[in-house]
Amino acid sequence: MPANVGLSALGLIRSISGHDVGTEELAHLEIVGSIVSQLTSGEGAKSFDRYGAGDYYVDHANAVYPQSAAGAPFTAAYLQSKGDPIADLVEDLAAEQKARATYDNILRLSDDPDVNSVIKFLRAREVVHFQRFGEAMLAKLRGFLRNLKGIWHLSLQFYFPKIKKS
Repeated sequence: MPANVGLSALGLIRSISGHDVGTEELAHLEIVGSIVSQLTSGEGAKSFDRYGAGDYYVDHANAVYPQSAAGAPFTAAYLQSKGDPIADLVEDLAAEQKARATYDNILRLSDDPDVNSVIKFLRAREVVHFQRFGEAMLAKLRGFLRNLKGIWHLSLQFYFPKIKKS
């Protein structure tokens, strides 16, 4: 799940895809949390300790606490928004690829077909999000290049007034 969804870019994506990617990303977090909850349901402290997660159990028992695999808790610092559509879209594209790579890693570790089918679904959604963000990036870049071409022609006319715009 990409944590760094650029807020200004979401408006572009909503207009391209017809739905809110940010809301869907939060749903991904909920889905993964539900998987973890179901897999640990009924497990006691000794089971968590046996797998090196005793500290987690002390703090959270079987509750889902959003954190990385290394134990770093989720923080709003993961959310990136610069207010510049191109910068935000680059962040979004990277976040979608990081999420896809994380799902690929989970699939290499998991041998549970039920978990794998859900992870494959989430992975496919990240690929679609990457495609939509890419489309938005192309649209923004086309506009940027049109403006740049106009500025270039204006500057040529200023320095070389006899050159006509083609």
